Amino acid sequence: MCCSVPPEASMVFRQIAAHILLVSFRRARCNELFCSLPPVDQSVILQDVWGELFLLQAAYWPVDILIVAKHIEEEGKVLPRRVVSAIMECRQLQLDLLERSLLETIILARKDCYKPLIAPGHVDLILEQAQTRLEQHMLRVRSKETGAFGRTLLVLPSLRCIPQRLLLENVIGLSDDDIRRLF
Repeated sequence: MCCSVPPEASMVFRQIAAHILLVSFRRARCNELFCSLPPVDQSVILQDVWGELFLLQAAYWPVDILIVAKHIEEEGKVLPRRVVSAIMECRQLQLDLLERSLLETIILARKDCYKPLIAPGHVDLILEQAQTRLEQHMLRVRSKETGAFGRTLLVLPSLRCIPQRLLLENVIGLSDDDIRRLF
């Protein structure tokens, strides 16, 4: 006899996911380097990278969304395998708070957006600063872990390849209009 999952469990999962998304936006909006960009550029970039920020934030969220999803899982419909894989890849890095913050900045330093940016040169500068700070920090803190900086940067394509629509429909449960209101 199989136990059915109460609908409240699915609602709790969606609330956790929505909270992770809001915190991701809040962290981006408080990011010192990102805030130095014109507000229009900030909005354009956030529209392109919110999914990556969400996945990175979810990987280090105090409530393990992978475990929560497993309890309400029905044939991989809650968390598609690609999403689980991206979250696990982030976790395996075991980033400290500063490393995570700098990786967020690297994600936010995106020039190839759907709309042209007002200050693409400034985005380049932010990217260079964030990468330099992350590399220096990792060399100091993880001196015995060769390749830690490279492994950290290699997680970025895994985050980027997850379609935002997949996160919206399967994970967060919001519409495109709901997301647009956040910008």
